[in-house]
Amino acid sequence: MGTRDIMIAVFSAHYTSRVGGSCFCGFPEEKAVDGDCHALDAVDFGRRFGGEACAMKKARSAQSFGAVLRQKRTAKKITLRKFAEMIGVSATYLSQVEQDHFAPPTADRVTKIAELLGEDPDEWIRLADRVPDDVDVMVRQHPKDMPELMRLATGLSPKQFEIIKEQIRKMKKRGK
Repeated sequence: MGTRDIMIAVFSAHYTSRVGGSCFCGFPEEKAVDGDCHALDAVDFGRRFGGEACAMKKARSAQSFGAVLRQKRTAKKITLRKFAEMIGVSATYLSQVEQDHFAPPTADRVTKIAELLGEDPDEWIRLADRVPDDVDVMVRQHPKDMPELMRLATGLSPKQFEIIKEQIRKMKKRGK
């Protein structure tokens, strides 16, 4: 497997910029709601790609971000006011998010929420339909290469994806 073959599997999504932030779009199920793009994000792609879990279709959670947030917060016995203070928002805003009247907060704030609840930040960013800040930066730094790499990875099995990720890790290690 050559270097080019290794690199093609980094991502598979088309990046565009939308009002209110940036996200990965361009697939049949994408939609824009109140300025937020709800489409496949890179984390979701990286975890779901291949086999029966088609990379072009984002699996919708049985519960919304707000419902899961409320469930996890109350399970930890943290009051709405206290949690809002911990993440740096108003209790009114947090209540509206939990009731799905407002969209989930930014990826940075979602990461903080996940960490405070002892959860995986990448999973919570996916649940919130956000793109991790570091992925957004990578796409902005390589506006032609990253989308091409994402498109080229389409159709790889989970095993192939793991092989390529391991090859990239080895390449990075040798490069240091």
